[in-house]
Amino acid sequence: GFVASTAVFFVEVVKLIAASCVLVVQAEGKLNKVVSTFRDEVFVATEVAKLAVPSLLYAVQNNILYVAVANLDAPTYQVVYN
Repeated sequence: GFVASTAVFFVEVVKLIAASCVLVVQAEGKLNKVVSTFRDEVFVATEVAKLAVPSLLYAVQNNILYVAVANLDAPTYQVVYN
């Protein structure tokens, strides 16, 4: 069957891959520049820490939406979602 948490996990993995590709392009493919940029953006900058809680809540929301889709008919889901 379909497991909602697995779907949300793989969506987040695809986002991670896309972000990593952008990072590699910005660093012009140089490994040491990729690593230092990643370190600076993730561990040094406080912006990532500020976004951690909303990101977690977004992932939880996506899981809840999959549960809602599985248990509600389409019109009810649309009304509740909006």
